[in-house]
Amino acid sequence: MIRHQILDVQFGLIMILFSIFMCFLGCAFFIYIRHIYKYWSPQSVLICAEGFLVVSPKKVTVVHWNEVRGLVKVPGFGRKKNYMLYRIHQTSLTLSNIYEDFDGLIDLVKQHIPQQLSQ
Repeated sequence: MIRHQILDVQFGLIMILFSIFMCFLGCAFFIYIRHIYKYWSPQSVLICAEGFLVVSPKKVTVVHWNEVRGLVKVPGFGRKKNYMLYRIHQTSLTLSNIYEDFDGLIDLVKQHIPQQLSQ
């Protein structure tokens, strides 16, 4: 009788651990899929005299140079560089190095930040 109860408890613990492991595995899979989708989703940046456009499949984000207030580097995975672009009365915008001339874009944004803050 006691041996049967011990086997039931062991089986229950194994099933709980297996369920927890499968949950973690599922979460890791969805995080990976999200990363792949974000990396491979087509996005373009068009630079203009007044600012730039970020074109993605579902929306177009317009950034005027006079709304840019700050640029902060945030950590990324591996060699990926991420920057948060802060704007006036707008949500912040994440820029990552999936763009062709990413360093040139960051330098251009940095050039416009001091000009706007000194006015």
